[in-house]
Amino acid sequence: MRLLFAVLAFLLISPISYGQKEIKGIITNKGVPLSNANIQNLNSDISVNSDIEGHYIIHANPKEELLFTYMGMDSISIIVEDVTKILNMEMAPRVEQLKEVVVTKKRLLQSQKELELEYATNERLVRTAFGIIDPAKVAYRVRVLTKRDMISNHYHFGMYLQGKFAGLSVSIRPDQSFDVFLRPGSSYSPKPAIFDIDGQIFNDGPTWLDPSIVERVAILSSLAASTRYGSMAHGGVVVINTKNGTYLPKEPDNTPYDYALLRDNVLSSETMPFYNLTKPNYLKKLESASFVGEAWQIFKEEQISYGKSPYFLLDSYAFFRKKWSGDEIVSDLRSTILLEHGQNPVILKSLAFILDASGEFHRSIDIYEEILKLRPSYAQSYRDLGNVYGELGNDNKAVEIYSRYINYTKLDTVSNVKNIDSIIMTEFGQKIGEKSQVVTGTTRLVFEWSHSDAEFGLQFVNPDNHYYTFEHTYESDKNQFYNEKTKGYSSIQYFMHNELEGKWRVNLKYLGNKTYEPTYLKVTVQTMFGTKKEERKVHLFKLTEKNVNQELLEISNTLLAMGN
Repeated sequence: MRLLFAVLAFLLISPISYGQKEIKGIITNKGVPLSNANIQNLNSDISVNSDIEGHYIIHANPKEELLFTYMGMDSISIIVEDVTKILNMEMAPRVEQLKEVVVTKKRLLQSQKELELEYATNERLVRTAFGIIDPAKVAYRVRVLTKRDMISNHYHFGMYLQGKFAGLSVSIRPDQSFDVFLRPGSSYSPKPAIFDIDGQIFNDGPTWLDPSIVERVAILSSLAASTRYGSMAHGGVVVINTKNGTYLPKEPDNTPYDYALLRDNVLSSETMPFYNLTKPNYLKKLESASFVGEAWQIFKEEQISYGKSPYFLLDSYAFFRKKWSGDEIVSDLRSTILLEHGQNPVILKSLAFILDASGEFHRSIDIYEEILKLRPSYAQSYRDLGNVYGELGNDNKAVEIYSRYINYTKLDTVSNVKNIDSIIMTEFGQKIGEKSQVVTGTTRLVFEWSHSDAEFGLQFVNPDNHYYTFEHTYESDKNQFYNEKTKGYSSIQYFMHNELEGKWRVNLKYLGNKTYEPTYLKVTVQTMFGTKKEERKVHLFKLTEKNVNQELLEISNTLLAMGN
């Protein structure tokens, strides 16, 4: 064991040699592609420009820095990681500070929350993998047909589509697989469209889709309309909303939302209870199963379409673990995830979060040890392993791991609760008995996220409806991201002090992570922190829906303050 830690310590302070990798993505402003944007590798001094559709490809090593620039836009700097493959950059105009701003017209564009509430009753709205769009209010053409417009007796979805939209053609092969072409005259070898079905993206025609459950079909044929999907959408996009993806949002008491209460100036109407607004279709099917055998059969059927996605396996594992935790299927799925994705620290961390939320620290500890091997230069790797040893009651081991990090790294000279060193020193101090009077007896919240490029806003609302907001975005705090990437961490802690009685709410607005993947958010709430009466609970959230202010937690305690 001493040898292991000696090796880890050496790796922590030594430069690491990585293999060069390809990074690609699309650069946009408000969904419109930016051509000729410059992407420069600041370490190798190699630079490329985005093409007419905003796409780019550049090569970089982990820990190297990419700079994205465009005339009139704020520059963005991103540090490449071991898992970085896609970086979709949304650039914002460079804004000069004005002395006075006069608002003369009311906002015309609706928020995603307002569109979500209207979706079930407005048949012209279409749900995509990137949110709901209103064809009447976007700058590009979106053609939409509802189930009433598409009456057909065809059981094959390709035949069902044929003739429904002008310019659309369907090519059906003898094995019943098919392609849809939306831009047949655009080249000598037109590319087929991709399919966005209830927020899930498919390259192949959905031969398995029953036309009878289709509610709406939209065609995104222009480059501007399909640009957010990247290069895979060169042939356009067929967006399909099914009955499984169309539902009426309700209040917590199961009554329909009162649309008359939607006002921008009322805080309580700005949040929605947290739930997965874009729950995958396969998960809905699994939840309909009455017994484990039926669920397993559904899983095997859905695996044909979704099996390559690690998030399909994670969702399925979480479902079976929650409903039939003692079944061998659960351990089989966990083994499959580790076998197929054991070299991806983001997937491993997501799995560990699922285990932590169910109290299975005896299983997540092996995963955190594996992540430390994959990421020995990341501060988060040491903190997570030390923390899980503490969860298992092995404080001596936790102290040993924390000490390795403290002794072999240069800690921040200025204490800042937003940085990993503050988190490690707080937990280390608790284990060795140096409990600060500032934090002892308070409520501590620790937020951890699986994807380091995740952007979000946290809103802490006190019983008097006053709130404090923390923004974790490149636009609001580039230095915070730089610190996280260079030290290797994705977590933050807050302390709440006993000054204001009542219920506090913690809300979150998720803004994405520059990829097409979800982000897992783990929130640990520790009441009476650092005392014998300390209690803790781990909450887990899978973040997919963007730009919706959702309520994560209600906490009985007190005034919010930064600790340490």
